[in-house]
Amino acid sequence: MNNETLPPKNYNFDPDTGKPLEKMPDTDRRDYTHLAVFAVLALFTANSIYAGGWQLGFAVGALGMLLCTLIYLRGSLHFSPLAVVSLAASVCTIVSFAIYQNTAFAVFKILFLLLSLSVFFVSAYGIKAPSLDDFRALLAPFYLLFGISAPSVAPTVRALGSKQATMGKKIGKVLLGLCLALPILLVLTSLLIFADQAFESFIDGIDFNFGEFLSTVLFGAVLLLLLFPVLFAVRKNTVKLKAASGKAYCSVLDGTLANTVLGMVALLYLVFLCTQLSYLIGGFAGLLPEDYTYAQYARRGFFEMCVICVLNLGLLFFAELLVRRDADGKLPWLTRALSVFISGFSIFLVVVSIAKMFLYIRSYGLTFLRLGTSIFMFFLFFVFAAMILKVFCKNFKHMRAILAAACVILSLTALAEPYQIITKYNVYAYECGMHDAYELDTRYLAYDCGSYGAAALIELSRDKNTDVADRAKKQLDNMHSRYYFADNDLRGASLSSLRAQKALAEYYANN
Repeated sequence: MNNETLPPKNYNFDPDTGKPLEKMPDTDRRDYTHLAVFAVLALFTANSIYAGGWQLGFAVGALGMLLCTLIYLRGSLHFSPLAVVSLAASVCTIVSFAIYQNTAFAVFKILFLLLSLSVFFVSAYGIKAPSLDDFRALLAPFYLLFGISAPSVAPTVRALGSKQATMGKKIGKVLLGLCLALPILLVLTSLLIFADQAFESFIDGIDFNFGEFLSTVLFGAVLLLLLFPVLFAVRKNTVKLKAASGKAYCSVLDGTLANTVLGMVALLYLVFLCTQLSYLIGGFAGLLPEDYTYAQYARRGFFEMCVICVLNLGLLFFAELLVRRDADGKLPWLTRALSVFISGFSIFLVVVSIAKMFLYIRSYGLTFLRLGTSIFMFFLFFVFAAMILKVFCKNFKHMRAILAAACVILSLTALAEPYQIITKYNVYAYECGMHDAYELDTRYLAYDCGSYGAAALIELSRDKNTDVADRAKKQLDNMHSRYYFADNDLRGASLSSLRAQKALAEYYANN
C-alpha cells in the first residue's frame, strides 16, 4: 500500500459520521486541570457510594462534579428556560441525598437525576438529536452515552495524550509494571506471612480494605470514562450538531382506520361515563358505594386510572406517530378531536382518582405507596393537559412542558422527602382526632419512615394514651439499638439520620 494513502498519524473520528478527522482538537492546561479534579471527584463519589450508599458522600461528590463541569464548559453552554429548570431540578435532587436518609424513593431520584442532567446537556449545548420537542426526549441519557460518550473515549484519550507523549509512555510503563508486579507481590507476601510471625502481626495491623479500594478504582474509572469524554467533546465542539429533523412520525397509517379505532374507544368511554358517573364522582363528595370499604373503593379506582391512562397514552402516542398527515404536517381533524376527548376523559378520571385517594388517606393514613400514587396522578394531569394544548396550538412544545412539570414536581418531592411528609401527616391525623390510637402504626414510623420517625415517636412516648406511649417506647428502644451501633461514617450519613441519632441520645440521657 502506498504511504500517501494512509491516514495521518494524528487523527480521531467524528462521533456522528465515523469519518476520520485529520486534526485533533488542541488541548490546554484547563483540560488537564479539569481532568485531574474530575478524576479525584469521581473516585470520591465511587468510594462514597460503596461505603455509604446514596447519602452525604455521594451528594458532595456529585455536586462537586457538576460544579467542576459548569466551570469547565463555561462559554460553551446556553441556558435556555428548559436547561435552567432541569439544572435546578438536578441540584435539588442531589442536595436531597445529603439532607434525607436513603429510602425507597432514592431509586426514583437516581433515575430522574440521570434524565434531568441529560436533558440539561442536550438543551444547553443545542444538540438536536434527540429532539426535546417529542417523545425522543426520553432517550437523551442513551444518546449521551452511546451517541457521544462511547465514540469519544478513544479520541479524547488520543487528544489528551498527544502533548504528553513522553510522560504518557512513562506512566503507561509504570502502570503496566505495577499490574505485572501485583500478583508476584501477593504470592511473596503470603509466603512471608507464613514464614515470620512478626511480619504477620505487622500485616494484620494494617487497616486496609482491598475490596473497597478495588471497587473505588474500578467504579471511579467507569465514571470518568463515561462522563469526561462527553464534556471534552462539548468543549472542543467535536459533536456534530445535526439539523432538527422535525419529523417524529411515520405517516403510514390511514386516517380512516385510526379514527375508527379511536372512535370506538371514545364511544366506550362515553358509555362508561354515563353508566358509572355516580360511582366515579362519589370520591368528590366522600360518599362510599354500597358493599365497598374505603380501601376497596380507592384501590379499584386507582387500578382503573392506571390501566386506562396507560392505554390512552399508548393510543395517543401511536396516533401521533403513525397516522398520515396533510401537507402542513397536521393530523386529520377527526383524529385531533378524538385525541382531545380521550385526553379529557383521562384528566377527568385522574381527578376523580385523586379525590378517592384523598378519601382513602383521610380514613387510613398515609403511606409511601399512597403518597407516590397521588404524586404520579398529579403528573399525569399535566401530561394529558399538555397533549390537549398541543392539538389546539401546533407550535406548543408539549414535551418540553411535560419535562418542566416533571422537574418541578420531582424536585419539590425530593426536597420535601415523602417519608417526612408521611410521618408528620400520620401524627397530625392522630392528634387532631381523625385517626384513633389503634390506627396509628408506630412500627411503620420506626422501620419504614426511619430517621424521620424518631422525633415523632419521642413525642408519642409522652402521649396521654398509655397504649400509644408504650408502643412508641418499644419502637424507640429498637431504633436506639440500631442508631447506637450505627457506623458514624459521614459518607453514609445524612442530616436527618444525624438529627435522629442526636435526638435519641438526648432522649435516653434524660429518661
